[in-house]
Formats: sequence, structure tokens, C-alpha cells
Amino acid sequence: MNQTVLLVEDDLADSKLIRRAFDKAEVAARLVRARDGDDAVAYLDGTGPYTDRDEHPSPTLVLLDIKLPRRSGFEVLSWIRRDMRPLRRTPVVMLTSSRHAVDINRAYELGANAYTVKPDTQADMIRLLGAIQSFWIQSSEPPLVASAGGGAGNAPVARTHQVTPRRVLLIEDDPADAALITRAFDRAQFAGSIEHVLNARAGLEWLRRRISLDDPGEFPGLVLLDLKLPGMSGLEFLREMRSMHELRQIPVVVLATAHDADTINRAYEQGANSYLVKTPDPDEVNRLIQFVKQYWLSVNQGMASVTS
Repeated sequence: MNQTVLLVEDDLADSKLIRRAFDKAEVAARLVRARDGDDAVAYLDGTGPYTDRDEHPSPTLVLLDIKLPRRSGFEVLSWIRRDMRPLRRTPVVMLTSSRHAVDINRAYELGANAYTVKPDTQADMIRLLGAIQSFWIQSSEPPLVASAGGGAGNAPVARTHQVTPRRVLLIEDDPADAALITRAFDRAQFAGSIEHVLNARAGLEWLRRRISLDDPGEFPGLVLLDLKLPGMSGLEFLREMRSMHELRQIPVVVLATAHDADTINRAYEQGANSYLVKTPDPDEVNRLIQFVKQYWLSVNQGMASVTS
């Protein structure tokens, strides 16, 4: 067990429920708790009682509540994303009771990787943490500290739309890989549609057409993105997509063959929500797509419309 999950939760009953569910879900990581926003910043910063990094290792994932004493979850998230160290790339999953559109959108605006709502029962919490483990601990490649890199990360959003999880935009130039991924979605019993384009420019054009229709239901619930594409690269696509306010909060999961630190870090810095390593093994692809469907199209709360 060499991964650490930092739970930032002030409510003792909720933290006990999460810890019990964490154990019952047999999550292969160490769970540590920060009791308020200032305690979370001290742990992440390695200051105060947390200077010994052998005893208090940097987390590979942060589970962050919103309503916290001393410093709110939004303030903690903003502090993480402004930090100039590799810490700023740490995946942050909001784990909170709020379903309010303004909170969901604010979290994404500040750079949250995902947003999940706390279940009411331990059984549902076990299922949720199992999904988090399957995707974030077992499947997703975390940012790596071997390369510091640069970049602005997830930019603020000025306008949002409610999107449907029933449409996935797949940007993949290899027809064999695209067919493998599409079949994996079929095997995972995905009830929505897969829109496949062969290059990044075609992907941007497809998204721009959705913007011109001004119909929230036309936006994809998820973009699956290869990085090595003809013409415009996947990283260039990410940068361009995140520059358009209508698209900034649509989750983008990179599915690529590269697994070096520099590529992974640059993907996160350009606004990727998570990073998966592509494989030619059909069984492994089936497993990855099952996790994508379970987490991103079922558990995660996508961006939401705000009514005035």
C-alpha cells in the first residue's frame, strides 16, 4: 500500500462512515483525515505537525468537503491549484452533500477533477468508494513529480450548460483502437451514443456545432481523447477546448499510449480530468471502459445549469 488518500472532512460521523466504507470496500490506499481547511493546507504543505513526509506522505488523491471550518473546501481547492509545486496537479474529488448547481460549477471553475455527492447509507458509500478506487486508484495515472512543467490548469468558467451523460465524444485516429473502445462500451451496456472523430480539428468542429445549436442536450457528457493525433495534437486540442467558456467544464479523460511523467503532467496542466494508459489487450480495454462508464457516466456530477 503506497498510495495515500487525504480526506478533508470536519463532521466526525461522516468521517467515521467514510472510513468504515473505505475499509469495507478494501481500498488499496492509506486514508488520512484533515479536520478542517487549515489542517488540510498544513498537511498538503508539509508544515506544522506534518513536516515528516515519511510519516505524512503527500496524497495521490484528495477527497474534499465544501463546508469546512476555518477555511472552506473551495478555499483549499483554490490554494492547491495556485501552488507552484507539483502539488497543484494532485487530483481533487469533491465529496460533499451539496447538489446545488452553483456549488458544482464553482468546484469545476476552481479546478476540481470530479464532483461526487455523499450517499446517505453505508452500503451506498461502500459502492461509491469502490467506484473511486476502481477509477482513481487502480486505473487513472496520477500526475507525476518527475516534471514540474507549467501551465494554467483548469480555467474559470463564465457560462455553463447542463449536459447529458448519454453521449461520449471519442477522438481517436486509429480505426482499430476506436473499434476496440466502441465495442468495450457496448459490452459495458452503455445506453448512450459514441460520437467518433478521427482528429482533434474534427473534434473541435463537432463541439463548435454543438455550441451553435445552443441546446444543452447536444453537449457530450464526456470526451475521450487520444494525444498522438494527425495535425493538431491532443494537448493542443485540450488547450483550445478549455479556452472556450462553453466547454471548460466538460470532463476530458485522456486515453493514450504515453505514460511518461512529462506527458501526463502536461495533460493535467492543460485541463485533463484524468489520464488512462491505452492498451491493445481487449480485456484490459473492456475493464478500463467499464470503470469509465461506472465513474464518469454514473457517479460523477457533471456541470449543471444555474437558474436565476
